[in-house]
Amino acid sequence: MGRKTLVWGHAWPKSGMNSKSDKLRHIMRVLSHEIIVYTNGQKKELAIKMPNKVIHSAPNALLYKEEMSSEHFKNPCNIIFVSRMVENKKAMLLFSAFKKIVNQLPADSKLILIGDGPERKLIMDQTTKTDLKGRIILPGTVVDKIQLNNYYKSSLISASPGRVGLGLTQSLGYGVPMIIARNELHGPEVEVAIEGVNSYFFQKDNVDDLALKILGAFRNSVTILDSREKLSLDCKNTFSIEVMATTFVNLINKIN
Repeated sequence: MGRKTLVWGHAWPKSGMNSKSDKLRHIMRVLSHEIIVYTNGQKKELAIKMPNKVIHSAPNALLYKEEMSSEHFKNPCNIIFVSRMVENKKAMLLFSAFKKIVNQLPADSKLILIGDGPERKLIMDQTTKTDLKGRIILPGTVVDKIQLNNYYKSSLISASPGRVGLGLTQSLGYGVPMIIARNELHGPEVEVAIEGVNSYFFQKDNVDDLALKILGAFRNSVTILDSREKLSLDCKNTFSIEVMATTFVNLINKIN
C-alpha cells in the first residue's frame, strides 16, 4: 500500500539463524522499512546480516516497574518453577532432583510448581506415592500478581529445567536468581542470564547436576539474598513493560 511498514517479532526461528524457515522470515524482513526484535542481542545479530536495515529492540517484558520487588519473607527457602507444565519445560526433572535431595534441604523447604499441563498430573500422582506430601505445592495457573509475588517472596531460587523465556525476566524482576539448563533451545531472554550473578547453569537433562546446583544455591543463600535488590533493579531498567513500550511509543511519534 506504499505505507511505512514495521515488523515486530523474534529475529530468528526457534532453531536459530541457520534454520531453513528463516528464508521465509527474511523475505518479510526485507519488505519492511524497519524491524523491531525482542532483545538487544538479537538486534546486534540481525544488524550483521542486514547492515542497511533500521533495527530496534523492545525487550520482552511481563511486569511494570512498580510490580517488581525484591522484598522477601524471613529466611525464604522454597524453590519455584513458573511455566506451562509440558514436556519441553521438564517440570518432572525438577521434581526428581528435589526428591533426591529433600533430606539435605531445610525442613520447611518446598518445591512450588506453578502452571498447568500434562506433567502437573504426573507429578501429583508421583507425590502421592512418596513421603513428599506437604513439600510439593501445585497451585495450578496463578494469574493474581499479588499471590504470585508472595510465592516468589517465599523462594530462595527459581528453576527452569527445560526451555526458558519470559520466566527468567519475571523471576529476576522479583530479585530471584534462576537455575537454568545449559544448551537448551531457550528463548532470546536467556541472554540476560549471567552465570554466578543472576543465574546458575546445570547440564541439560542431568538430574544429579540439577540437584547439586540447588544444594549449591542453599549453601550460598546469604549472598543470594543480599543480591536480590540489585537483580530486581537491573531488571527494572532493562526488562520492564515501560522499557519495552518506549520503543513503540517513540516509533509511533516519529511516524506521526
